[in-house]
Amino acid sequence: LEQVEFFVLDNKLKGGCIAADPATRGDHDTLLNLREEHECKIRCAWQRSCVAYEFATLTNTFTRCALHRSPVDVGFPSQDSVSSVCYLKRLDGWTGQPEWMQRITIADATPPPFPPPPPPVDPCENIIFSPSAAEIAATPCLELVKPGAHLLDCKMNNADLRGADLTGGTIDHGELAGAQLQCAKLQGVYVTDTSF
Repeated sequence: LEQVEFFVLDNKLKGGCIAADPATRGDHDTLLNLREEHECKIRCAWQRSCVAYEFATLTNTFTRCALHRSPVDVGFPSQDSVSSVCYLKRLDGWTGQPEWMQRITIADATPPPFPPPPPPVDPCENIIFSPSAAEIAATPCLELVKPGAHLLDCKMNNADLRGADLTGGTIDHGELAGAQLQCAKLQGVYVTDTSF
C-alpha cells in the first residue's frame, strides 16, 4: 500500500503556496468551492502529478483548492483569502518526518464512488392513446383501435395514434397518410393495401 504524507512548509501553519521557480507559478489546477480541506487533500493524494496543495477560504462560503504540479518551497500569506494553508506531498521512502506531519494512506483516501447512472428515459412512458369524442367523431375507426383489432377500410389520415396498441391486429385497405404513430405498439400487425 502506497503511503502518502503531507506536511506544512517550514512549519508554517498559515500561508499559501508559491512555486520555487517563478516560471512555473501558474502550473496548478484550481478547484472552487470544495466543502472541506480534506477533499482538496484527497484530490492531491490521488493525482500523481500533484506535489503540493493549497486550501484557502476566501469568504465565509467561498473556497479555493490549488493542486500544484511544480515544486513549492515558499509559503506566504495570501492577500485575497481569509485563511490559507500550504501542504507538500511526499510518497513512501521519505524520511525525517517531523512530529506535526499529517499522514493519510491511499486506502483511507479512496474517493467516493460515482453515483449510478439514472435509469434510461422511456419517451413513451407518459403517452397514452385516448382519443377525444371529437377525434372519434372525425375519425370513427379510432374507437376500434385495440390489440388484435381488424381495421378494414379505415380512413385515418392525420389521426393521432400515438401510444395506440394494435398488437397482432390487421389494417386492410386503410389510409394512414400523415398519421402520428410515435410509441404505437405495432408488433405483429398485418398491413395490406394501405397508404401511408
